[in-house]
Amino acid sequence: MSHYKHITPEEREKILLLFSHNYSITFIAESLGRNKSTISRELSRNSFDNDYSAVTAQAAYLERRKKCRPRKKLDDPVIFEKVREKFLDHQWSPEEISERLNLENAGFSVSYSTIYRGIYSGMFDSPDERRFHGNRGAIRKLRHRGKTRHTKSHDQKNAGNIFRKHKEKALQSDSSERLCLRSDSSGQIARNCFRLTLCIINLLMGKSLI
Repeated sequence: MSHYKHITPEEREKILLLFSHNYSITFIAESLGRNKSTISRELSRNSFDNDYSAVTAQAAYLERRKKCRPRKKLDDPVIFEKVREKFLDHQWSPEEISERLNLENAGFSVSYSTIYRGIYSGMFDSPDERRFHGNRGAIRKLRHRGKTRHTKSHDQKNAGNIFRKHKEKALQSDSSERLCLRSDSSGQIARNCFRLTLCIINLLMGKSLI
């Protein structure tokens, strides 16, 4: 594991100050707690006509760092346009696009996982996609098996709707049971009243005959 630390802008200012006063590389290295080869490489790499500038050295360092970083494949306009055409215009899946580029020997290759990352990060979203497919953009172009992929907030909202639906169904069933009980009780009361009326009529008729 490397413990090397890049020279900071403050250290470059100190190098400029000491180097302009004609101090040796050994003295500069000891003052900064650096190795002599580090100071020597810094001066030889960033000096122009035996003149060292801390600002110029820092700018050159940042430029070299940018070139050393791996470039994302979809940042290449040619690769991006090829993938965009297959995905949006022809509705190919990322797996099909990746395999097709390998078969065509196009001089470049893109893994399907890279294409998926680009889709979900919004790289292929255009104003038209936003307008026709809502906030999800070009993700709607993907082929989904089964249920549609939702966000956590959507799932929580949907769970609340399901709970409310179950509650409404339970209330409806409870109210219907109550109505049934009321109808049964009212029917029983009516039958009892009818029987009581018949008994009274029979009694009255019996008395009249006597």
